[in-house]
Amino acid sequence: MSILETTVQNIQYAESVESAFLAFKDFLNAHGYDKAVYTLLTDHPSIGQQAHHGVATDYPEDWIRFYIAQNYQKFDPVWLRSLERPVPFFWKDAVQEQQQNRLLEPALLAQSAKVMNQAADAGVADGIGIPFTNKFGEMAGFGISRERYEPHHDYQELGQIYLVSSIFHDKFTSLHADSALPNLTMREKDILLWAAEGKSDWEIATILGIKHPTVRYHWGNIFKKLDATNRLLATSIAIRRKIVTPLAIKL
Repeated sequence: MSILETTVQNIQYAESVESAFLAFKDFLNAHGYDKAVYTLLTDHPSIGQQAHHGVATDYPEDWIRFYIAQNYQKFDPVWLRSLERPVPFFWKDAVQEQQQNRLLEPALLAQSAKVMNQAADAGVADGIGIPFTNKFGEMAGFGISRERYEPHHDYQELGQIYLVSSIFHDKFTSLHADSALPNLTMREKDILLWAAEGKSDWEIATILGIKHPTVRYHWGNIFKKLDATNRLLATSIAIRRKIVTPLAIKL
């Protein structure tokens, strides 16, 4: 089993935010990132939670307190970029975008540079931003960092970290919500079950005696009903909410 698969499984079956965060951090450490902060960027009435910076974190406590006291959210290019669109990004790209925006006042750019310089002094010099927006318009996100700036960034690795971050985000919301199960059809449940057993879409089509495009059509409906953006996340949600139970778990 790969480290990605192990991490997904450990987060899925974690019984607390703390244990899920530890599993998440093990994955990050394996990819060279040593700190993470999970934040509710806006209030989350859907799960009864208020906006809060550092819901789950191992960032330096003094830096978190100083950041909040200085109201650095107004100037932090990572925070501001997270509010703009829910797409994962490297911090360096957010900084460059801001610096190239000629509509911004020089005073704001100077404050933003100050925030990033002080963050580097606090041991969070380089990193990744992972924002989330749900169907209610509620926003959350991860700041994932390392002590030193690295000039080369791996976008494939960014995709894997985004996936695992999404699984943690779903786990966090699930631990604070008790919503009704979505109304999935039997065919949709069959597809989820076989996906949970590790079958590809082509294999699922063969097993169920349907065409491959039909499997993709059902996935589209599954994504909407489970509020998921990809196959692995949808399968993770289905297992956690006991919509399907893979044979390995039954045994």
